[in-house]
Amino acid sequence: MRSAAITLILLVVPAALAESPEDAFEDLIEAVYSGDAGGVAERLSSDTMDMMDMVVAMIKLQPAEAAEEFSQELGREVTAEEIIGWTSLDFIDAVILSPGFLDELPDRDEITISSCEINGDSSTVFLTVSGIAQPFGMAMILEGDSWKLAENLIQGPMQ
Repeated sequence: MRSAAITLILLVVPAALAESPEDAFEDLIEAVYSGDAGGVAERLSSDTMDMMDMVVAMIKLQPAEAAEEFSQELGREVTAEEIIGWTSLDFIDAVILSPGFLDELPDRDEITISSCEINGDSSTVFLTVSGIAQPFGMAMILEGDSWKLAENLIQGPMQ
């Protein structure tokens, strides 16, 4: 009986001490809007970061072509040499600090978290954006004691 109680404590206490998925998503939103690539990366799941690593590796396969595309998309010069040296964090940094990035997003005060559904170590945080009728869900996963975005950033949010 004592070992069952200890096991229960070991399972319940970390979950109780973990921040909420809503708090974690708010941190992610704040990191995006403040241009904090490290803060964004801290809120991405290990699987999402692995996918980012794969995307960056694919970009590096054709650095000259990628440099030309990114220069146009980001609104600033990006060199092939710069791309060859990129990490996932550099990629995130380049995107969120690009001149037009925030212009493509709704104003920060137009985004609210409307609800959250938790199912064990996964959750869905539902966002409401002014001017969009339906809230949309973003998948989160508990890694250690932190909730992380579990979305495939290439495919986008759940509808």
